[in-house]
Amino acid sequence: MNMRESTLEAFLADTRIGERVKLEDYLPVLTGIRPAASLMVPAEFPSGEAIREAIDADYARKFYSGGGRRGLLGFVDRTRLNLQKLLSTPLIFRAGLVRSAFTDVVYEHPEYRAHREWAERLRLDTYQKDLRPSLDDLYIAREEETMDRISRVMSMRDRIREDAQQNRDISAVFLPEEMSPLYLDAVGIILGYPACCVEAYIREAERGLDSGERASEQLEEMGYPESTSAYFALYFYPCRPDCPEAQSLGDRILESVEQLREGLGARVRCHQHENMQYVAAYRETMRKRQEEMLKRMEEARRNAPEG
Repeated sequence: MNMRESTLEAFLADTRIGERVKLEDYLPVLTGIRPAASLMVPAEFPSGEAIREAIDADYARKFYSGGGRRGLLGFVDRTRLNLQKLLSTPLIFRAGLVRSAFTDVVYEHPEYRAHREWAERLRLDTYQKDLRPSLDDLYIAREEETMDRISRVMSMRDRIREDAQQNRDISAVFLPEEMSPLYLDAVGIILGYPACCVEAYIREAERGLDSGERASEQLEEMGYPESTSAYFALYFYPCRPDCPEAQSLGDRILESVEQLREGLGARVRCHQHENMQYVAAYRETMRKRQEEMLKRMEEARRNAPEG
């Protein structure tokens, strides 16, 4: 992979994309160490939390005031929303409003545009797919064959969701594709994850277990490994803290990035350590998130207009 030094420096200096995403996603794909990578939009943006709050605010404005615009445009907005209410279930209607807020806020944000600009400049292909109304997966890949595979796997995901909805399966609300071994295996291959780690994730998913909790417990029971290379990507959970395959991949990522510019390897190692710390704190983090979600739901209930 040939990259002009000036291009690399400009990419690394662009603060609209976080350093972790550059080192864990973009550069390993560019160097061919990983066939593809994915990041969550807007959660993995530098301003992810502020963007999430803006989406919530835009949703509330649309829900309670029909979009907030005045005059004829406001009348059109309110008429359209009332028609949508009549033609859809409450859940689908609210999901549609959330998605509308997402597109209005995210697609115009400079941090979103940065990914589009740099993907084109670095000659990478992208594939964006909604994970839920307020969150997307953005895949980046170098080879056309990989993008074709991503497209096919996302079509598989759509069919899984459609089947769950038609069968009135409660899992349709909670990412039914996470219960499909075929889908999970295909995604693992696309992202270049070690087969042993993917197999562990699939076994746990089939039993309704959380791999993050298992990985957190392993660190507590086994202690921190000498090398943090197995934690080469945020939200990746190795089958073991000292998994040889995951450590080998993490080492190759570090070496390939270091070859691009001296000193980058040390930054990769720092992020790998932070990823391990994230896994170690996973259970406590999830507990706090659940408490915060319940708090927000209660506040929304209290603040909802009567009638």
